[in-house]
Amino acid sequence: MGPAGADGAEGPQGPVGATGDTGPQGIQGIQGPEGPAGSAPVYAVVAGAALALGTNTTVSVSPTSNTTYTTTVPVAGSVRTIIVRQTTATSRTLTFGTGFKPVGTLATGTTTGRVFVVNWISDGTNLYEAGRTAAMVA
Repeated sequence: MGPAGADGAEGPQGPVGATGDTGPQGIQGIQGPEGPAGSAPVYAVVAGAALALGTNTTVSVSPTSNTTYTTTVPVAGSVRTIIVRQTTATSRTLTFGTGFKPVGTLATGTTTGRVFVVNWISDGTNLYEAGRTAAMVA
């Protein structure tokens, strides 16, 4: 027998094989705790001294006498607003009592048609005054 001949050229590559089955899905990770229930914004016009800021996000008052306001306190982190409308030419002194930690009293002055806006933030025990405007034209 004679010597072996030269190797031939490489043949074409075959088609890709089938993909295997997908493995099982992993388990879901731990879900975090649910946050506190939100409250829909509520606007109320209040005639008395109890402002109920635990459930109202904004209240509007038009004092007709010197008044000490009180309130229920919302959950910590809640922001609340009081709109004070001066509708008479007699100055009223407004004091913020139970539930509030104010900067001080608010004197409405004797010019009618004025409005003050007082903002508060809750720590869950008290509402702390976060700012107030000067008298603005209503």
